[in-house]
Amino acid sequence: YKAAMVIQRAFRKYHDTQELQKVVHAAVRIQAQFRTYRQHSKFKETKEAAVVIQKSYRKYSESKEREKSRAAAVIQRHYRHYQEDFQRKRRMEAAAVKIQHFVRRKRHATRRQRVGAMSDGRSGCDVASATSDDDGGDDVGMRYSDG
Repeated sequence: YKAAMVIQRAFRKYHDTQELQKVVHAAVRIQAQFRTYRQHSKFKETKEAAVVIQKSYRKYSESKEREKSRAAAVIQRHYRHYQEDFQRKRRMEAAAVKIQHFVRRKRHATRRQRVGAMSDGRSGCDVASATSDDDGGDDVGMRYSDG
């Protein structure tokens, strides 16, 4: 009977050890699964947060690019207007110079005619004053004498 008890005790001890190892192994697997789940959840949460941040940054970046593009368009438009005004002013100045040149040539030709006529004695003008450019008017600065 004592031998049976020793065998039973040894069997129970072996069986309990086997059961304990199974429980420990199961607990280790459960813990590992939980740690994997927790890590995966944290990764998923971090990934979602990164996606939100990236989305917000892209919106911000696109907004800034649109703003820069609009600013560049405004600058270009103003520059084109400036250039057009500048070209218009240059053309106007060139036209004014041509007109002035034409008027001066005509005035000079008229003076020459009058001076030529005075030297022939056909006019009662003072020759010295006919050649002076004191007032620059259309009457060429001639003074008519009484006699």
